[in-house]
Amino acid sequence: MAGSNQCGIVWSTTPDHAEALLAMEDNAFADAVAAAFGHELGVVTQVGRRGAFPLLRAQAARYVRERFALVGDAAHSLHPLAGQGANMGWLDAACLTEVLTGAGDPGRWRALRRYERWRRSDNYMMQLALDGLHHLFRRDEWPIQRLRNMGLSITNHSGPVKNYLMRYAMGRVGDLPALARCRAGGGSQSRQNPF
Repeated sequence: MAGSNQCGIVWSTTPDHAEALLAMEDNAFADAVAAAFGHELGVVTQVGRRGAFPLLRAQAARYVRERFALVGDAAHSLHPLAGQGANMGWLDAACLTEVLTGAGDPGRWRALRRYERWRRSDNYMMQLALDGLHHLFRRDEWPIQRLRNMGLSITNHSGPVKNYLMRYAMGRVGDLPALARCRAGGGSQSRQNPF
């Protein structure tokens, strides 16, 4: 909320810590929020309603049935660690659009099944990658921290690897639908990736 000195936060933590945060009086919770941000927010003077829910990785057993398709969060959920849920949903929608555009009868199971095969494995791989990162960053043992920091440093200084990972996270690598691909060439015919 621009100019209002208010903000909303999502605090990803362990179930036990979440319960403790929910049980705190408002003043204690305000102090905990300020401390979690290293007091960069200044003094937290007021807090609103709090809620908690588990962060689970899930994927529908089937994305499609005759004349029915699931996309985005209805088809899959994942840890919000890197904000990939929206990208995955946009790619789902773009793939479904491409499949339905080329189908004579867009509601037929055969056409919809092509969308499911196209997206299900890619979504699953992204879910596994984010789960792995989540578990890696939750660990605080010294050897794991050291290896993690070395890996991040090497990746950050390796242009091709870093570029590939960034393009993958943005949905610009792999078997992409036409809506997600940039056309080669320049001028007014060139189209930017909307994702």
